[in-house]
Amino acid sequence: LLGLEERVLFHCDPLAELRKVRRMLPWAQVIARVHDPAELDFALAHRPTFVQLDSAVLTSELRRRVAEAGVRVLVKTLDE
Repeated sequence: LLGLEERVLFHCDPLAELRKVRRMLPWAQVIARVHDPAELDFALAHRPTFVQLDSAVLTSELRRRVAEAGVRVLVKTLDE
């Protein structure tokens, strides 16, 4: 991407886009939008840079699992 690899962030929503981005651009920095905690394992398996969760679903257990995977948490709060 013209030398912008470290400056471009891909937002994957729906989550199925994450698989495509990883296949085509394995170096890309990615936000995996997780709407349901049941989607977390899929997201983490594809090594996103961030996992975006709504604050209503974020628990200490989810936060722990994301941190153990070396992924950052992005919390959506503006709609509240």
